[in-house]
Amino acid sequence: MTQVEGSARFGFILPLEWAGGEKYQDLVGFPNGLDANHVRYWHLDRYHTKRDILMMRLMNSVTDQPNWRRKIFHPSFISGWCAKFDQLTPHINFKAKNWIIEELQWRAGQHRESGMVDAFDGIVKSDTAIPENLRRSLMQATRALEDAAGYDKNYRPGTGNTVVDIVDPAMFPFIYGRSAYLPDGVVGVENCLDYVGAGEMLKGIEKYSDHMRRWWEFADNIGHTLPFGYQFDTSVQYTRENRAPFKFRDMPTPKFQCLPCDVSFSDDGCHIESYINNIHPQQHKDLYKAIEKILTCTIPLWDAVLSQLGPDFKRVQYRGFGNPHFHQDRPEFGSDSFWDEDHIRKALKGQGQDTFESYKHQVKLRENFHDTGLQVIVKMVNVELTPDNPVRMGELWHLEGQPNEYICATAVYCYDMDNITPSGLDFRHIQPCFLDCCYNKEYRGWYYSPIDTYDRYWPWCDGIDKTFGFPFDEERCSKVYDNFYSSNITRYLGRVLNSPGRLTVYPNIFENQHSGFLLADRSRPGHCKTLVFSLVDPHIRIISSANVPPQRKDWWEEREQLVVQLLYGRLPVELADMISAQHTDFGIDLEEAKTNRLHFMSQRKPVEFFHRGGWNCRLP
Repeated sequence: MTQVEGSARFGFILPLEWAGGEKYQDLVGFPNGLDANHVRYWHLDRYHTKRDILMMRLMNSVTDQPNWRRKIFHPSFISGWCAKFDQLTPHINFKAKNWIIEELQWRAGQHRESGMVDAFDGIVKSDTAIPENLRRSLMQATRALEDAAGYDKNYRPGTGNTVVDIVDPAMFPFIYGRSAYLPDGVVGVENCLDYVGAGEMLKGIEKYSDHMRRWWEFADNIGHTLPFGYQFDTSVQYTRENRAPFKFRDMPTPKFQCLPCDVSFSDDGCHIESYINNIHPQQHKDLYKAIEKILTCTIPLWDAVLSQLGPDFKRVQYRGFGNPHFHQDRPEFGSDSFWDEDHIRKALKGQGQDTFESYKHQVKLRENFHDTGLQVIVKMVNVELTPDNPVRMGELWHLEGQPNEYICATAVYCYDMDNITPSGLDFRHIQPCFLDCCYNKEYRGWYYSPIDTYDRYWPWCDGIDKTFGFPFDEERCSKVYDNFYSSNITRYLGRVLNSPGRLTVYPNIFENQHSGFLLADRSRPGHCKTLVFSLVDPHIRIISSANVPPQRKDWWEEREQLVVQLLYGRLPVELADMISAQHTDFGIDLEEAKTNRLHFMSQRKPVEFFHRGGWNCRLP
């Protein structure tokens, strides 16, 4: 797989969606739901049947139970769980139950060695990856940061003063045409303030190259349901002449980018090489140490998650949409026998495997990227509820970051929780394999690619709703023309519960949302505190804090005060006055940063709007 080398960065020298080549095998990096090239070449396909998803949900619920690792080998518990499976769903047959037990027993061995367990394919959770003493060290180190923010809490806009962004990557991000840039990446941690005022400003980046623009405009023109979906107005009947109003070509040119810190590998773990944006390196040294150690513990979970993005791993095998008579002599095209026998393409019913087989594809970030290191965006979020403000509303569905940040995986560490009702992370996944399928209301069947002009001879797809669990819902589909309705098909996977000390890791091919929650005891406050790592695809290098001197005006003023004290302590007053007068004002103050954040959030909205258009299919 192609890898970016040297000083080239996305947004500097390289265009936004550079793919490393025009061929599928030349795609850069791990699958990413916001990368147009990965969508274009079907790099995101993950085929989960209805039974497969139900099996994953059952296993996720089992691994949340105390002592599950021991119970899964005890016959009485196994028989009890199998009976419970029968009560929960009729779709789990004998083979599927055997698979579940064998996979859970295999997971128990993996958990014993690594402390992690799969919640769903590609989503990993662990309650023991971060040691308890390290969790307490993080809580202690964060307290000083919270106290500093206490006088002017950075409430996230639109959250009703319930979400406090303690460390917010959207504050003081890289801004094209405003931020200084050092291409050689020399800004470190201890010396970062020495580079204040250095560097040159970069102009805005080119949005998309010609070949990508042509491809997306082609998709717009033929009216296909696009990979990240339109937000359809169900009150409007869309036709060839009246298509959905939002087009990919309307996506804004990125002006902002969150700044990751550079991370290197050392013998004892990870080392942060450049400052974490919005965490002062001198004032919060203990916090830097705690974050380094937690990041070291997170790497194996990222390895596990990214390993599952390799070759397909299926519990339920199926052969997709194929004609059962494909290898026989086919009737003459257009004849009566052709329409009688050959017009239906079967979605062959998935059959469970006889025995469990684990996935073999392995990713090891430390070995594969030891020389280049990683880039990680750090965020810290507190949800604070009070008796007067006792409700935290859930988030909207979203992918992580924006296209020019190339986030491939995320880790959410819940390190402190008190007095709130159960909550968690919900996940769903868009299945691009069904983009060409529409539902014919008159014949009550799914039709394959009815939008193309030559598709009138294309066959019906029978069995999609049975095998994959997709019902037809006219209110949530858009009318393409005549009797045909189209919709993105989005699979709801399930929820990973939050608990103090739990680390949840997932790739950026799943849409996610934090579920809402309430105060458990309405007479006293409650909170949920999380540390979030967003991993920039290590095949790619983007602009990081190593390239951008600190932009905060309060950091610059603090440094200037020290310089002035040094000048007046060692030089005559007249000479010190002359030198001080030559110093120019620098940096972005808090008010400008908050205004920029609103613009940053507005830039993200079309991206979220674009990929949130699919409808959510919840399985019974």
